[in-house]
Amino acid sequence: MLRSIIVFFPALLIANLATAQYEYVDMPETVIAKDVQGKPLLRSYFGNQILNTFLNVYDDERKSRESIESTRGKTEILKETFSSIEIFPDSIKSGWHSAVATDQQKFCKDVKVRVENNRVVEFVIDECIRIGCNSIGSIKNGKTTLTLDNFNGEKTELVSVYFLYDLEGDVLIDEPMQPGYVCIWTENSRYVGERIIMNRIVMEGVQYICGSTPDCFDKGTVTMILKPGTYSFLAKKRGSDYDGAFVVVSGKCLKYRLP
Repeated sequence: MLRSIIVFFPALLIANLATAQYEYVDMPETVIAKDVQGKPLLRSYFGNQILNTFLNVYDDERKSRESIESTRGKTEILKETFSSIEIFPDSIKSGWHSAVATDQQKFCKDVKVRVENNRVVEFVIDECIRIGCNSIGSIKNGKTTLTLDNFNGEKTELVSVYFLYDLEGDVLIDEPMQPGYVCIWTENSRYVGERIIMNRIVMEGVQYICGSTPDCFDKGTVTMILKPGTYSFLAKKRGSDYDGAFVVVSGKCLKYRLP
């Protein structure tokens, strides 16, 4: 399976994979959802970065102002659309739906949600990233309110979900794909305590050397939840740094050993 993936990618990716040890393992949904204590397993730095991007949380003041201005216009249109409707559906059919989520200030974006008994029970951003959510009430007049959890299990946002695409009848969609994972590890002590840079984001690197291939999410590794696709990164180390690349596959965890 891996060989068929590599054939279609640039020579740089093939060269990097040739110098690194890599292995794809399945990530069962039960493992993806919870750890042995029943807590969310999505505890990766990059997971919170994906969530912050969705929420338009920026350190840059200019970006923050731009996101607020953009959101104001979108939410006004959304509210005008809903205020012009005289008859709303009594309920939203159980299953997956496209919807619009907004906090009325910083963001107003399309999402995918799963409805059960007229309540939202799953919330997906970026096509595949599941975010913990809690419905405050049932769906009424084509909308509802949720609280969102970050990847540390902490409640972060109060959001309104508008079923814009179901106002003239239920429109069910396919279940979103599962995300993929990458677990970066090493046997080389020169990487320990250094940084990894990906998508211009600087994050903590590996913290321990591993004597054998670890499991995804093991302590000391850098495990990230990501949308399936191809990624490049820079791993800092004492001596010359390492430019790497990898392919994220839906529902699988790539164990990637830094050489």
